[in-house]
Amino acid sequence: TDTNAKIVQDINISFSEEIDLNSFSANSVQVIDANGLQISNSVSQGTNANNVIISLNVLLSYNASYQLKLSTEVKSKAGKNLASEYLKSF
Repeated sequence: TDTNAKIVQDINISFSEEIDLNSFSANSVQVIDANGLQISNSVSQGTNANNVIISLNVLLSYNASYQLKLSTEVKSKAGKNLASEYLKSF
């Protein structure tokens, strides 16, 4: 058994509009562990302009909780910011 296998390697997010990748930063996209520590990640373009991939740069733990947080700093190519902060636990 591989005890160092990544539980989640990439998080794929689809939006209703084309996304401005430059609006993603350490402040606008965060993956946070149960202790409130931010997990290092990088953001790249997905399969189209409406899709982004958040790649985690560390191994996650089994039986642990994490939260994805997107701030209202994330915006579309048209310049529209997210209407509200997005939170998703996994």
